[in-house]
Amino acid sequence: KTIEAVQEAAKAKGWNVAIGGELYSDSLGSEGTEGGTYIGMVKANIDTIVKALK
Repeated sequence: KTIEAVQEAAKAKGWNVAIGGELYSDSLGSEGTEGGTYIGMVKANIDTIVKALK
């Protein structure tokens, strides 16, 4: 709910803010997924951030 408040505050000031995707925070993804290893988790986060910035 907090992120929606941030979006609304930005919109009220005339800025366009969008949610870019989900990031891994303090845990790995499920075994067998890209985020299932530490290196895979970091790569997945980087890919998500880069995609959102384009």
